[in-house]
Amino acid sequence: HLINLKKLKYKYPDDFSDFISVLKSSYYESLPINDFKGNHLVYLNSCTGINLDAVKLLYTSQNFSYGTKALEEEIVATSAIESIDFNRDSVRNIMKGFAPKDEEENRIFGLKQGFEFISDKSNKITEENIYKLYMMTIGNFLDDEDKLKQDNYYRHDTVFVMSHKVEHSGIDYKKLPEYMKAFVEFANANDKINDLLKATMLH
Repeated sequence: HLINLKKLKYKYPDDFSDFISVLKSSYYESLPINDFKGNHLVYLNSCTGINLDAVKLLYTSQNFSYGTKALEEEIVATSAIESIDFNRDSVRNIMKGFAPKDEEENRIFGLKQGFEFISDKSNKITEENIYKLYMMTIGNFLDDEDKLKQDNYYRHDTVFVMSHKVEHSGIDYKKLPEYMKAFVEFANANDKINDLLKATMLH
């Protein structure tokens, strides 16, 4: 249960605060980005080791069919997280270069463009490029009332994750420019954090 703080909090309620204090003073590594309450995000360096041999496999040259199949799976999986069930035949048609024929395939085409955009190393992580990526994958397909205001990079209202109740509320939209600026600076910082680990943190 060492890294499952929710379980620790309920199993050892009397000692939990002291335990967190020890972690903060001795083990936590602080990051230059904040949570919604303005506290620095942290991580346990000893629990975030990376098997570099496994990472090397990610950089191994793969053939075109593998890349296409991987992209197809990524589009389907990414959409499933958002409870969108894309037709696999439609995904394959867009991967083969066919023009979109309906709204669903337009969205698939947008995701394909997005993955191509982030695969181009000349597209650095900037606020402008994050906006471009958002627009090509999501923003251009929203109803007018849900679209960003003109010349705005970020939303102008409150968002929620809902089930039968409010599960989670997004950060105050007024704080977004400040937080995104720090996010981009952290993403591009020349620090000692492994690239794969940093990508996980940014996600």
